Amino acid sequence: MFYHKDDLIYMSLYSGKKFTGFLAFILSLACLKTEASCTVEIGSTVVSSLLVTLPLTPFDPFDPTVPDGTVLYSTTAQGNSQTGDVYCSSAIGRYEYRGVGAVGRFNTYSTSVSGVGIRIHHSYIGWWPKGGSTGSTSYPIYGNSPRVEVELVKTGPITAGGRLTGLIGALRFVDHGVDVQRFVISGNLEIKPRVPTCTVSTPAIAVGMGKVHVNALADKGATNPARPLEIRLQCSGGDAGAHTRMFMTLSDAANPGNRSTTLSLLSGTSATGVGIQILRSDDTPVSFGPDSAVAGNPNQWQIGEFGNGQVTIPLKARYIPTGGKVGPGTANAAATFTMSYQ
Repeated sequence: MFYHKDDLIYMSLYSGKKFTGFLAFILSLACLKTEASCTVEIGSTVVSSLLVTLPLTPFDPFDPTVPDGTVLYSTTAQGNSQTGDVYCSSAIGRYEYRGVGAVGRFNTYSTSVSGVGIRIHHSYIGWWPKGGSTGSTSYPIYGNSPRVEVELVKTGPITAGGRLTGLIGALRFVDHGVDVQRFVISGNLEIKPRVPTCTVSTPAIAVGMGKVHVNALADKGATNPARPLEIRLQCSGGDAGAHTRMFMTLSDAANPGNRSTTLSLLSGTSATGVGIQILRSDDTPVSFGPDSAVAGNPNQWQIGEFGNGQVTIPLKARYIPTGGKVGPGTANAAATFTMSYQ
């Protein structure tokens, strides 16, 4: 049996340890040096860094098929900034205002939404990354609420939405390896491309496996002819030419921790020594994973990219011996499937 989340679909089936320690020791020393080299203070209180909080205006739904380089969103926020001082044990040297990660296309930094980059302009220093150097050992940071312009730019195919939240950049003392001022978003900025959304057309799928003689499964690696099944979805609501990237995870309903390619039999079944194997369209056995739609879920795989219309996902099921003697009886199993749009 398969279930789609809460919808029951069922499938009725008849030497490196020394190096590791040494590296950890070296890294610990490096961290201690970094922590001791500069101190950030608000009054007499030591803090990890000073914060600039940015309230951003809402982001309207947008057409994801526009050309790369298009500015999808632009807003200017008056930052709520903390005042403090930074004291370093040696000359500050190089400093830089920068976003999170490496600079990519169109002078943007990547976001959690594939195909959407962020570009940041500071009212006092210009577009990031931007920096300079100083021989001083102290650096005052005033809470004079800088104006920060945030742009979201299309950098590639956009197949799903998401949210922008938390840290988007920092003032970094490069030579000391420390962020002394961090820029964070207040709340969440929802990124909503008009891509197709999909609903399951087949929330309950029953697969009749038929009768198989125990002798046919007596040998290791033996299988019976696979039985076809289909998961069907209906996708709609996307702009013309827009696509959503679809992933799927199958989970073992009887044993949620199962990460193998053999589906467990349900309690109450009487056959022994057999399980069920689910195959993709290319006959690759499916490995089971957690019932989760999070990106990168264990044993999640990509189905494809789809626009508006019906989507059919072909699969197959077959018996497979699990070791030991194969005994006769009923052999029922159940699985759930979880779709993820990324």
